[in-house]
Amino acid sequence: MDDLRFGMLFATSVLNQAHGKPFRPESMTVSEMCLGLNKLRKQGTDSRSMTEGFVNAGHRQFDRLGMERAEQDILERFIESWSLAAVEELDLLPIQNSIDPQWVRIVLLKIPESC
Repeated sequence: MDDLRFGMLFATSVLNQAHGKPFRPESMTVSEMCLGLNKLRKQGTDSRSMTEGFVNAGHRQFDRLGMERAEQDILERFIESWSLAAVEELDLLPIQNSIDPQWVRIVLLKIPESC
């Protein structure tokens, strides 16, 4: 995993949390990713509302961790950047379980085993 990035870890954590799992960068199946995206998309129909869903998930972590304002200010820029990158890629995907995981770069996905 040479191209593992912090944004990928963040997007994966947000999607895990969106479908009821802890905010952790644990790989997921395509159907779990779609479930998380559906929940984020229910908050609104445009990419702006999905971006807000990602950003708000990051802010909830600030609160949970009891971060100082200076730390929050520094991380805010990263969270916004990671959120925009995630939505830019994920908003283009059709929400269906037949998405080929090799085309998703921003989320840690489990690759189905072949025979």
